[in-house]
Amino acid sequence: MKKENGITLIALVITIIVLIILAGVSINLVLGDNGIITKAKWAKKTYGEEAVREKVTLILGEYITEENETNQNLHTYLEQQATAGKIESTEENQDGTQSVVVDDYIVTIDENTLEIIDVSKLGPRPMISNIKITVVNEVEGTEIEAKENEVEPGTPLKITFDVSFEEGTIVGVNKGTLNNGKVEYTTDGKETEAIFIVTGKIEEECRKVQKVALKKFYKKIELNAEDIAQNPMSYYGELVTNYTCPSEGVEAWRIFYADEMNIYLIADNYLEASNVPNSPNGTEITQNSENNLSFNNIVNDETYATGSDWIIKNSKAKQWLNQYLTDFPEANNPSVKATAYMLDTNIWSNYYAGDFAEYAIGGTTIEMWCESYRDTHPNRYKNCYVYNTMGYRVNEINEGEYSKGEYNGIYSEPVSQQGTWIASPNATDNAQRLFVAGERTYISRKSVYLQ
Repeated sequence: MKKENGITLIALVITIIVLIILAGVSINLVLGDNGIITKAKWAKKTYGEEAVREKVTLILGEYITEENETNQNLHTYLEQQATAGKIESTEENQDGTQSVVVDDYIVTIDENTLEIIDVSKLGPRPMISNIKITVVNEVEGTEIEAKENEVEPGTPLKITFDVSFEEGTIVGVNKGTLNNGKVEYTTDGKETEAIFIVTGKIEEECRKVQKVALKKFYKKIELNAEDIAQNPMSYYGELVTNYTCPSEGVEAWRIFYADEMNIYLIADNYLEASNVPNSPNGTEITQNSENNLSFNNIVNDETYATGSDWIIKNSKAKQWLNQYLTDFPEANNPSVKATAYMLDTNIWSNYYAGDFAEYAIGGTTIEMWCESYRDTHPNRYKNCYVYNTMGYRVNEINEGEYSKGEYNGIYSEPVSQQGTWIASPNATDNAQRLFVAGERTYISRKSVYLQ
């Protein structure tokens, strides 16, 4: 009999099973949770978010630079960027954040820290409502509404709010518990704000960011110099609430340094040229441009002709130039004449109010600057020394960059007029200049209140 060539039923079944398995594997590789399409979508989403984040970061960097020159607020600047076509739109939120739309993404920015809190796809998002902040007494089992400036510092606060999403499903929240559309979160008593990110989902995930300010509920703390000196990392850069000065130009003050006897405050922003005082003879500071001042006129004023000797005999702040005045008590170069003007506690007296402060000067000296920086950067600090009769030089221990924003900006980056005048003669510059440009006023106090 002739033998027929063909496939048996068993072989056919096995072949079909193998093909089904291979098809299943292929489909999973393409469409599964970790499949090619899913990963491609994730990569596209991640790339899009990062590209938008980088774009907004560059815009914020430009804002920091321009803010030093124009003093405009963030919302105004972002509106200008929208007009220029760099972003699509911006919105100022009640919680102290800014919402910026860029390339079909919504970017949430903390207005105070300029931190990008969140980047998410533009579209429907969860709703947050009925935010309540209470003080919980676990012993008595009671809750009372938190009121501004009435909560003892260190007391935990309970935050509750409702979340809903008509067009999608609530997935979760970054902190606290979510139960039946209500979020509950209890702070540790040290948080000054809480940022919640509620995640929802339609086809893709979307988010709603909500910042809740807490600092305003706590009582103001009275601190003396010793309190601050013992814990400088916690207090340097903090706004004080019990000091105002009679002169225009300074709206707020921050803690810059504290020793055993005094607290030294720094103006929260630079002075406008119109608020910089004249010499006792009426000599005006030289104004090269709107935000660029120099000492060309001042160093020719006879008031400060004796330089170091004038400072020793007339300035209440002379102890903060001790190294130089000890080594060169008769120096009269242009740089020390400019320093004498900055340390003239009489002409800067409008920046302290009677018994509430001892004196004001036009800017910190390099000795005080280094002492302050050493307190907050014990492993990376700057050290100054008198180099010659022209003035000081600065060494940096454990070299590293520092940010203009650290400790609320009290350490300004010494670049052109974007920095702060350091009221000390400079050995690296023979002109009538101090270490860096810009101007701030420093005052000495014995105690302050913090919000």
